[in-house]
Amino acid sequence: MKSIAQTIISWWEKFFAWKENIHHIDGSKYRLLRFNIHPYNCKETLELPDGNQIKPGDYVAELHISNLVISKDQIGDITITSELQLLPMFREEMKLLGHLASQGKIDPRVKAIWGITLFSPGVRRLGFSIKPLDNNFKAWRLKTWMGFLGWVFSVPVYHPHGKSKTKRNPCEFFMSMDELIKKYGY
Repeated sequence: MKSIAQTIISWWEKFFAWKENIHHIDGSKYRLLRFNIHPYNCKETLELPDGNQIKPGDYVAELHISNLVISKDQIGDITITSELQLLPMFREEMKLLGHLASQGKIDPRVKAIWGITLFSPGVRRLGFSIKPLDNNFKAWRLKTWMGFLGWVFSVPVYHPHGKSKTKRNPCEFFMSMDELIKKYGY
């Protein structure tokens, strides 16, 4: 059953990436993070810690984790047994993204990096700000979908107190382009 779901979701991921113009970060050796650029579609202005704002309609670069890469359980010469092993790889991907931004190779309309995740502890370690989603149908739908993807692709989840299942809620994560360049540009 799981292998059938993996095949269907893999085709869906490829179609969705094509439809939404989601692409890998240029120069990435892991191809773990992907992004697309679009207007921020929330109703209220988002205040960022560095003083920047994202207003409805401002452009953002939305980050996506490649489930197709994670599903292989092997990235380069590393066998993935915990999501913590992905952090150094994500840092490398962020450095590439920061480098591209510092060279003006990302659409100049983009004001921030943004996304939605269940892995808020990890993205916080990468320097992103976190904002929990309101407890509504959209949050429930995202949590259910992301949990399903985690099951289908057997994403290993770290829990500091052992093997118990964590009840993570979806959060928005964001970082201004200025902050991205400051933290990761070179």
